[in-house]
Amino acid sequence: MQDQKTVVTVQGDVDPLDLGPTLIHEHLLVDFIGAQGITRDRYDSDDVVRVMLPYLQEISEQGFKTFVECTPAYIGRDPVLWKRISEASGLHIITNTGLYAAGQRENAQEPYLPQYAYDLSADELAGGWLKEWYEGIEGSGIRPGFIKIGVNPGELRPISEKIVRAAAIVSGHTGLAIACHTGRGLSALRILDILDETSVAPERYIFVHAQSETNKELHLQCAKRGAWIEYDGVSPKSADRHKELVLYLLELDFGDQILISQDAGWYRPGEPGGGEVRGFGFLQDRFLPMLWEAGVAKATTDKLLADNPRKALEV
Repeated sequence: MQDQKTVVTVQGDVDPLDLGPTLIHEHLLVDFIGAQGITRDRYDSDDVVRVMLPYLQEISEQGFKTFVECTPAYIGRDPVLWKRISEASGLHIITNTGLYAAGQRENAQEPYLPQYAYDLSADELAGGWLKEWYEGIEGSGIRPGFIKIGVNPGELRPISEKIVRAAAIVSGHTGLAIACHTGRGLSALRILDILDETSVAPERYIFVHAQSETNKELHLQCAKRGAWIEYDGVSPKSADRHKELVLYLLELDFGDQILISQDAGWYRPGEPGGGEVRGFGFLQDRFLPMLWEAGVAKATTDKLLADNPRKALEV
């Protein structure tokens, strides 16, 4: 008998079929103060709820049921606050484990990594993330529903490669998807090589920010190897580009591997009222009609927003 599949949300395990339409890459709060300065004292949880809850209520009214919160540790991850917002909005919210090493500077300390990321081995890092999976994050009892990591663009630096290997260990033990802030096709191909070396299935890898790679052939190569291709920056300014990319992979029959989202939200601690928040309604209100006008069937967009996220997230 096969094991029962599940998806882990901040309120506990749910049947994957209960996820429904899903925004697979969004943010409630992001704080780029740096790993050495980050603290939850930098924001008022009540104010975050006040500012962000109406945006979630809007997408709930649009028919969305699940919100994947992609903020990693040391950049503002707050699972207790996410649970509070989940309860208030009625949406499933999914948080993560992992670390983010996506800086651009050569031979420099990654600003969003704690020192222990350099000091520990990949196995030791994985052990900490597995503890969050089995016991919950920071004593909250709230478990991660995926692994969120980030790597530098281009050839992977040693710290990025170590984080990928730690994620592969955790995914191998748990089945969790690895959503990696990648943004460049050559980095994505190297990640797929590492997963192959560690016997982790390529469909456990989500090529996050794939729209940042200008060479569509690299999108295709990653898709042919089995990865999820995530076009997650959908916005008024980028909508035409995103439509082009979605149509490109659909025409090549890779619709079963496309994920779309907006990378929106972003309450920013330290800015009055959380700064300029970008809401989550554009995808449903404007982007999906653009796809329909281009000839994409509604059944296909339903798959992009429900079936594909469910398959990516279920364990």
